[in-house]
Amino acid sequence: MHPFHKRLLLLMALGLLAVPVTAAGVAYACTALATTSVSRSAAVVGDTVTVSGKGFAPHGAADLRTAPAEVHMDSATGPVLAKASPSSNNTGGTFSVDVTVPNVDAGEHVLVVTQNGIDGRPAYGTPARTVLMVQPKPAPPAAAQTVAEAAPALPVAPVVAPLVAPVVNTPAAPSASSALAKAKARALAKVRARSRALASCRSKYNAKRAKTAAGRKRMATKRAACVRAAFRR
Repeated sequence: MHPFHKRLLLLMALGLLAVPVTAAGVAYACTALATTSVSRSAAVVGDTVTVSGKGFAPHGAADLRTAPAEVHMDSATGPVLAKASPSSNNTGGTFSVDVTVPNVDAGEHVLVVTQNGIDGRPAYGTPARTVLMVQPKPAPPAAAQTVAEAAPALPVAPVVAPLVAPVVNTPAAPSASSALAKAKARALAKVRARSRALASCRSKYNAKRAKTAAGRKRMATKRAACVRAAFRR
């Protein structure tokens, strides 16, 4: 065979081998980090909140290639609060599921959404996290009791002389409801600050801005570090 023909055949073979590699690189470039959000930033134990997600792997009832997305609290290995089947890639791999707030201590908690493949490993871009402030349940109102219920009626004694009780100025006790309102305001301010920090991480370290696969990987690593720093605040 002529040497020119040999070189031509070799170049064609290399071109065919490069096709799947290029396709894999394009698929990786189009994959975004999974994100999640909650319908409201604060709730009490027993309340129902809606958890939404985006960028997850699609899953159907008969699909064995992926597992459904699972919602946990405070840990990726904690009890499963709800499961959801993300939509197809054409619609962004989204889902929306209602979650009942479990019996946990009041304060900041993290909702962790996980998803595994058939090999048991986490899907790319997961888990996703968002903050939920669990507020203390309000105390039940004290039972009102009238004077008539507290003691039987007594005969009215004749008035001998008017009596004037001395006026004593006592400092007003701090209102319990006012203290609770201030605590709620501080907690909500902290949640909003953390939400702003997470939004800044997503905007500052957007993998789509990188032009190479290595750049996108570095951007994703920086974004994950930024998210962890936001949760430590």
